[in-house]
Amino acid sequence: MKNTLPTLLLLFLCLTVDAQKIDTVFLDKNSTELISIEGANKYKVKHYDKRGKRLLKEELYSKANVLLQEINYKKDKKDGHYYYKSLQNGTETIGTFSKGVKVGTWYTNNLSGFNLYYDEFDNSGNEIGRFSKKEVPGYVGTLKGIEVKIQSSPRYPGGPPAWGNFLMNNLKYPKEAQQRGEEAIVIIRFLVNKDGSLEDFKVINQETPATLQKAALDVVRKSNRWVPATINGHPIDSTMDIRIVFRL
Repeated sequence: MKNTLPTLLLLFLCLTVDAQKIDTVFLDKNSTELISIEGANKYKVKHYDKRGKRLLKEELYSKANVLLQEINYKKDKKDGHYYYKSLQNGTETIGTFSKGVKVGTWYTNNLSGFNLYYDEFDNSGNEIGRFSKKEVPGYVGTLKGIEVKIQSSPRYPGGPPAWGNFLMNNLKYPKEAQQRGEEAIVIIRFLVNKDGSLEDFKVINQETPATLQKAALDVVRKSNRWVPATINGHPIDSTMDIRIVFRL
């Protein structure tokens, strides 16, 4: 880490001098700004317009370069994709702002990408409600008036480690997207049938670059068969949301 932060600092300073649009702030564990990298626990990268006056995006990273938060701005208000990772709670939150307020569906997942619950907001930022995903392990609800318990969620065979290996071997970062500097977290929703087959693939966050959407869809389709969710030991059809991260 001693070599990483100075390298990053040099990179960001060079970008700042050349384009006047990126600034880097180092923070201690209490999020207090530091004047040097000494004692830095995390760092924040701020992206400005070409004149260096209006904030466009803000990213927060751990000292190990793990993305903890991403906020996009438009006309000085939060607008567009939002991402937050809590290492302490083991969760991540993904949603969309519009003119400074939360809109649409906001997902809270565990760090393996499995959805725990989601919140719905109207176009004015009013919360419609919080809904538990029925494929979450331990969820208790009713089915035709009978109390049931979901005992397992759909999963890739072999669990998160196997899924990570699959992505490493099969996910292709489009060259044209790399050349354009495109980055995104693409959220794919699909149906895991009770026989493990997959169908009904769609991108949830349509504001992401089209080339990255296609790459994410291609790799999820290629994953072929999953282990289905079960109710009391019996396989069922269930939806699955999973995120594919593209970072340069």
